[in-house]
Amino acid sequence: MTSVFDYGDAIISEDRIAEMGLVDVQNCYAELNELDQKNLFYVLLATAIFYESEKKEKVAAKVYMFIAHYLFLMETPPESERLAKYYIENAILLDDLREYHDEKDFILMGN
Repeated sequence: MTSVFDYGDAIISEDRIAEMGLVDVQNCYAELNELDQKNLFYVLLATAIFYESEKKEKVAAKVYMFIAHYLFLMETPPESERLAKYYIENAILLDDLREYHDEKDFILMGN
């Protein structure tokens, strides 16, 4: 999988988000250089904010799930559990899917 973003237009398209799953985010992260691995967070965050502001809550929710997974499993910064819980709860507020609850349960198991 090639990178999901470019610097010219970093917002990930709705079609691309619809095709993506957690494994795709993990694969993308693994293929990026260290700087772009860090920038992936900001691209995901900007994408989620963009779709939420456009009232496309289901799209934003999926991206918030990607952010939670990224923070919890891939980057694991200080307070990763708290940060991941915040973003997965945003996803659930926007679109109450079982998949998001499953991800929350995974996060709550701790890292």
